[in-house]
Amino acid sequence: MVLDAIERRHAAEGLAYRTLCVQEGVAYASLMRWKDRVARGRDIVGRPGPKKVAPLDLDALREELRVLRHGRKRTEGTGDLYRRHRDRISRRDLGRFVVEERRRQNRERHRIVHEVTWKVPRLIWAMDDTEYHPDPAYPKAYLNNVQDLGSRFKFEPLVGLALAHGNEVAAHLHTLFDAHGPPLFLKRDNGKNLNHALIDALLEAFFVIPVNSPCHYPQYNGGIEAGNREIKSELLRRPSMPSAFLAIQAELDIQTLNHRSRPCLRHRSPCEVFAAGRGYARTFDRRKRREVYEWIRQKTLELTQTTCYDADRAWRLAVETWLLDHEFITVSKPKEVLPGFQEIRSQH
Repeated sequence: MVLDAIERRHAAEGLAYRTLCVQEGVAYASLMRWKDRVARGRDIVGRPGPKKVAPLDLDALREELRVLRHGRKRTEGTGDLYRRHRDRISRRDLGRFVVEERRRQNRERHRIVHEVTWKVPRLIWAMDDTEYHPDPAYPKAYLNNVQDLGSRFKFEPLVGLALAHGNEVAAHLHTLFDAHGPPLFLKRDNGKNLNHALIDALLEAFFVIPVNSPCHYPQYNGGIEAGNREIKSELLRRPSMPSAFLAIQAELDIQTLNHRSRPCLRHRSPCEVFAAGRGYARTFDRRKRREVYEWIRQKTLELTQTTCYDADRAWRLAVETWLLDHEFITVSKPKEVLPGFQEIRSQH
């Protein structure tokens, strides 16, 4: 370190600091500043840029990073994000967080999104809960989202300051079934409120077949996870607002997303694709739904008797096998496969 060398020469040779600075090629003002910092117990060289004085909520920042639109090499919305947090984090540090999140999501997309293509609209739905807390000035909000996987069509969400209770989720699903017709399958995770007895009774009454994610593997329900990110990304474009207004804005933003054309839908909108599937979905009446259920139940029983699978894993595999056999989905071949899909591939 230059400061140490100058101090040693000053003590050994008795030369003035100004003379030593000329010989060492160091500005005298810089040397004095370094000495003052050492005397105060501070770092000799500070990081460039203005000092950040406001506290940074890293969890909230990571949530905002997660819902940005991350492409393969660029991320949309980082300028707005920096302007919101410029008093809390440097542009350099924010850039590092952005790159880290973009790489993580690109890895996730490669591993999950391109594995399963949902081919049939209206018949396979997914639901999930997600948190939304971009501004510490307002309390955390929760959204219960439901999406049709074949069309990416999103339904109006439940929004509140607390996680939606099971009876609220059941009532909301009942409303959606009445308005749009029930799906044939409903994907969900293992949250208690999403597996409430009233929800199970509702699914049984409408002959909707539940498909639960494996424990500790939320990527299995990756379609609705991506939908959650889309909704929150749209919400982050608006000024922060209390949950009473958030529910209204979420519905408006969902309408925007539902009418936006998508390359994965052959440049049609989710609304168009969802509407086009109405006729085929109606062919799955109660008799046909019972046939599908019985096939899956028998397949599950067969798998539990001939393999070491537990009942939950065998049920998922039976559902996935039926979906593949009837071309409701196609499965690509990524380097890493979902739990259960390895067995499907061995059978096809």
